Amino acid sequence: MIKKIVALCGVFLFLAGCNSIKLVYQFGDYYVLWQLDQYFDLTPKQEEFVTQRLSNYFEWHRKVELPQYVSILEQLQDRGQDGISLAELDDAFFQFEQKRDTLMEQLIPEAAQFLAMLHPHQIQRLEVVMREENQDLRDQLEEPWPERQKQRQNDFITNLENWFGPLSSNQKQQFHQYYLQWMQSQTDPLAERLQRRKRGQQVFLTFLRSHPAQKEIELWLREWSNQWTHPKDPTKKLALAKRIQRNKERILLIDNMLTQQQRHHAVQELQKYIDQIRELVTVS
Repeated sequence: MIKKIVALCGVFLFLAGCNSIKLVYQFGDYYVLWQLDQYFDLTPKQEEFVTQRLSNYFEWHRKVELPQYVSILEQLQDRGQDGISLAELDDAFFQFEQKRDTLMEQLIPEAAQFLAMLHPHQIQRLEVVMREENQDLRDQLEEPWPERQKQRQNDFITNLENWFGPLSSNQKQQFHQYYLQWMQSQTDPLAERLQRRKRGQQVFLTFLRSHPAQKEIELWLREWSNQWTHPKDPTKKLALAKRIQRNKERILLIDNMLTQQQRHHAVQELQKYIDQIRELVTVS
């Protein structure tokens, strides 16, 4: 639940389509408010609190973060003209991690204050909604993993063409082969996700029912966030580092197969983001 709200509030501003960036700023606060109401059936006082905090958040994000996003995207444009190096990719990942951490630092205190306002019946409602969402995932699991894997593979090629323009038949064949190599040892991620969700949900619900104070909630949320982004456990820390390095290697592999025209296409796509963000920054 928290991860969903965080994504809505910030990270997917980079990942959504260009037109969606405007939609986030036009309707994002209403959608987050609606989503929270679905989870908790907000009281008038809680609704007023969330509305004000969301307004403050989006105003801060527009004035402080968006200009920095423009700078980051312009750097990507410049570096992507003739292919990206590992050092440049390392720097891009580092900047993304900084922006992600900034978002969490902004959201966690407000989230803790909100969670401290919950009543027992609202926590019960949250548990019911979580069970419904888990059932939706179980329904998706009825489709065999090989079929879902094939759809993911097709989506992978579609996403590449959205960014880089049409791929040649040779490129498509090679990218399909790469994807199969990357996924050949992977178990069904949806089944793993469901089990991970259920474990995390029970921990979260148990914590909320322990009547924690606001400061305790804030500490819990920081620890929860850090276990995904800055794990202390050596095994988890090593696994995260390996996953990040693997993703960088895959990005470089794809980049090496692109033509200059395809790189130019990606630069133009980034410019769409830049133009949209600049327009949002100038809005009073």
